[in-house]
Amino acid sequence: MLGDLPSRAGAVAFVADLHDPSAPAIVGSTTFKGSVLALYAVDDTHLLAVGDDTTPDPRSFGGLRLQLFDASDPTSPHATDSVGIAGRPPYPDDVKSIGFDAASGLLRVPVRQESTGPSQAFLPFEMRVFDVSAERGLTELPAVEKLGIGSPARRTFVLDDDLYPVRFNNVSAYGLPAFDELARLPLPSYYAGRFAWP
Repeated sequence: MLGDLPSRAGAVAFVADLHDPSAPAIVGSTTFKGSVLALYAVDDTHLLAVGDDTTPDPRSFGGLRLQLFDASDPTSPHATDSVGIAGRPPYPDDVKSIGFDAASGLLRVPVRQESTGPSQAFLPFEMRVFDVSAERGLTELPAVEKLGIGSPARRTFVLDDDLYPVRFNNVSAYGLPAFDELARLPLPSYYAGRFAWP
């Protein structure tokens, strides 16, 4: 699947047949609820979309939307599961802050909670973790991690049975599936001498 033509009603993705490079063809399409920030292959026939949710009011933000799509029939791709998340991505222009590992099926999404008050800039970030499976759908795991003021994970990766969030000034290791913190490696602070964020 390819394409992302966003509108207030959603975004359109197309399934293209590229078997013959001299004659590519659009064979199917589907609509995302919202716009798409990142698109990942779950397996040969399923895709995971992470994007902004939509609201009727173009001035408001509806949070994030995770959607699982079945493209086993290229002429009729369709959503099989969808989950909404309140809040905003801390780095909307950096999709690599969203991590997905197809081998483990773990999706990691850093989120900043919303506020209407004057303290909005000082709200903590969270790391939301989901199990993604073509058979089971999207399941949030009990791993919401308060990352502290101003220290969202810029990258996350899975190595063996451990999850590693990478922040400005540390890398942490969490054991799976319990998400117990195993260790924290301090890094030279990006804000050395200015801030003391965790």
